[in-house]
Amino acid sequence: MRRSALSTLLLCVAFAFALIADARAAVGPAASGQQCTPASDLRGSTVKEPAAGDVATVAQLCLNDFSQDSLAHIPFSGGAGAPVSDATVTRDESLPPLSALGTGEATSIDIRSRNGNWAHLFSGAFWRAPAITEQGEIQAIDRGQARFAVAASLGYFAVVMPRFLARVKGTEFLVDYEPDKVASFSVSEGRVAITRIVAVRLVEENRTVDGIRQTDEIVADGRSSIEYRLPLPLFRQFKNLHEAEQAFSDRLQAAVQSGDPQTIDDALNNLQLITGRPFAGFAPVHGGVQPAAIAGALSAAAGGAAAAVVITSNAATAAAPVPVTGGVTLQSKTAASTPSPAPAAIPRAAPTELRPAPAAAPVAPPRPTATLASAAPAVAARPTPSPQRPAPLSEPLPSSAHHIAGAKPW
Repeated sequence: MRRSALSTLLLCVAFAFALIADARAAVGPAASGQQCTPASDLRGSTVKEPAAGDVATVAQLCLNDFSQDSLAHIPFSGGAGAPVSDATVTRDESLPPLSALGTGEATSIDIRSRNGNWAHLFSGAFWRAPAITEQGEIQAIDRGQARFAVAASLGYFAVVMPRFLARVKGTEFLVDYEPDKVASFSVSEGRVAITRIVAVRLVEENRTVDGIRQTDEIVADGRSSIEYRLPLPLFRQFKNLHEAEQAFSDRLQAAVQSGDPQTIDDALNNLQLITGRPFAGFAPVHGGVQPAAIAGALSAAAGGAAAAVVITSNAATAAAPVPVTGGVTLQSKTAASTPSPAPAAIPRAAPTELRPAPAAAPVAPPRPTATLASAAPAVAARPTPSPQRPAPLSEPLPSSAHHIAGAKPW
């Protein structure tokens, strides 16, 4: 009898927890005048779908943390080259491709993409939608703080900022970008690989090579955050071209042995920029390669610093390259993808064994770091209030140019 009563009690407790979970899953955007639903509780909720051909829906508008039917004086662009101007944004508004909007003082906006992914814009943020398709998503943050929750990573998920590219998988993460001051990333679920676009110096040639990709990784159950002081400093100096070419050849060798297509692509990009010539006949044997949209985002991350030769995917399954201003991308790989066998190792002898193309194209001359002044001119003059930030996930920066807890020098 006692055992039966205990079993009944446990069943009741389990049923109560199930009801709570169902109620939490059913939480949606708050009604007008009610306290706004926290971004963490919006995951999984349903909102009005965007109109045919559009890419996202404005799910929740908040002023002083209370839900609103509309917000006036919001920096807004209707996409397709439309200028940014003050506008009134309404709840359930459908956002077309290439649209952009910002948040003002004491306001926040929650956006749900057509694929069910969420972006929470804190006060003072400016967001854009360069490419949200059935294949994957590229979103952009030109300034401010935003939290992203990826429910459907598809082939990739990306958030673009100047000089950065961060790849993610099954992740909830926070991005904070203050132009010319700091870029920080923190992850609460999953893993984020952050690629920053840097420059190296060849001393004897008195030459700087820009567009080099350098990747750091953060993970929810380990090193969960990273910050970089801006503008990014010179990454590394080499005595001459031979020394640099040997170093980047070694990195390409290690990348090929890893069998990861994106790592190979980055290493190949770096070696081609250093040598100033493309390598012909180098094709990966992996089943999945980087989508063309990500190639476009990588090019945008470099800001036109160099014309990198990249490995692109089958045109039938990839979105078109995206002319994105800026550069950090948070891209996710397909969860169902499996690693392919590594290709044969590249010999460590002279890089000519990689069969450089006969017509060598010189590397583009260095150019100043791109800014976003032209990306949203109507917004630049508006004051950017400090967002109400969640508790920081990392210690304050030391005096070095950037801080990566536990990072090893290259």
